[in-house]
Amino acid sequence: TKTQFIIFRFFTVYGPFGRPDMFIHKFLNSVKENKKIYLYNNGLNHRDFTYVNDVSKILKICLIKKLNKKIINISRCRPIRTDKLVKYILKLLKIRKVNIVKIPPIKGEILKTHGSNKRLRSFFGDIKFTELRAGLKNTIKNYKSTGF
Repeated sequence: TKTQFIIFRFFTVYGPFGRPDMFIHKFLNSVKENKKIYLYNNGLNHRDFTYVNDVSKILKICLIKKLNKKIINISRCRPIRTDKLVKYILKLLKIRKVNIVKIPPIKGEILKTHGSNKRLRSFFGDIKFTELRAGLKNTIKNYKSTGF
């Protein structure tokens, strides 16, 4: 038989109702609970954040187009340093001071994750991804509505 498949590689998906073990929600919970926030590698790690609505939109397109035997990265393709992400979040929260502890890199920590979406764009053309600040704004708005 001929098996049909598509393999998706997701790069740091975030958004409302995000996973509590991922950085953005861990950060928001730490701010809420006034806990220490550890920034590995002194906040110099890079992550490629992809908004959950963009992921949903791309998955829907893939179902409609009926792609087969493809491996596709779903990423915004614009990594950001962790310390810069923290600044964006604090600005949106309108908070100036939090208990941030910058620590050196830990063994096994990946310093940069970055997905290329070149192949994705070759299948679907120019896909507009949600800007990080807009996605963070929606994420924080939702987080606050749950009792921040």
